[in-house]
Amino acid sequence: MQRLLIIFLTISFLINVLFIFPKIFSSQKDQTPYWEPFELNPNLTLASIVKDGYRFGAMPCGQVQFFKTVADTTIQYEVGIDCKNYSSITKWISEFFNLEPERLDEDQDPQNPYYPFNFEVVKDCYQGINWRVYQFKMQKPNRKEIRRFIYNRNCRIVSETENWDLKDGGSFVVYNPKNALYFVCHIAREDSHMREDDTKEWVFKIISTIPYLDSEKMEFEAERRKTIDAFNEEKAIEFLMDE
Repeated sequence: MQRLLIIFLTISFLINVLFIFPKIFSSQKDQTPYWEPFELNPNLTLASIVKDGYRFGAMPCGQVQFFKTVADTTIQYEVGIDCKNYSSITKWISEFFNLEPERLDEDQDPQNPYYPFNFEVVKDCYQGINWRVYQFKMQKPNRKEIRRFIYNRNCRIVSETENWDLKDGGSFVVYNPKNALYFVCHIAREDSHMREDDTKEWVFKIISTIPYLDSEKMEFEAERRKTIDAFNEEKAIEFLMDE
């Protein structure tokens, strides 16, 4: 009888392992940056894109951009780090000179893959990766090839938005019914001052904001926005009272 009980408990344990463990692991969010042009992952972090090979490439108007290039295709993410404390106006004033995430000078640890950030400083800060640009170069635009590129991915062009031609390029919107997302597409000559217009390559860009696709993140962002708004209102009142 004791032997049968041990066998029964062992089998029960194995069944639990088989059914419960996969559920635990499946609940972990995928943070891999998708390479597909019309697919977006809303769970990206600074660490996950750096792990996938993205590196700092530019900072127009202070907005940090990370890039990854494979062959003639480049994907670019805009990375926003917010280390501000919105819980207390008093703490905010005491940290007035440390509101921005620490950024490194170019001669500081040039091997740092998180440059221009110090990852140990920003790893617990809010990380917003909200924009993606997918782009590749073409010798010249070909209407049939562009449509095939889109249709082969089970997407469609929103016909009312088409505003482009083979001479000057232009833009249009693509809809992906699989994820119900829209993507703005631009066709233009390469932005280069080193070459004459008739020798510049063409660039096809697919631009999209990265939406919040799950309820948990939507709730988190909504609460964060409320906290920031309440903080800004409290800060404004404090400044008015000091005048």
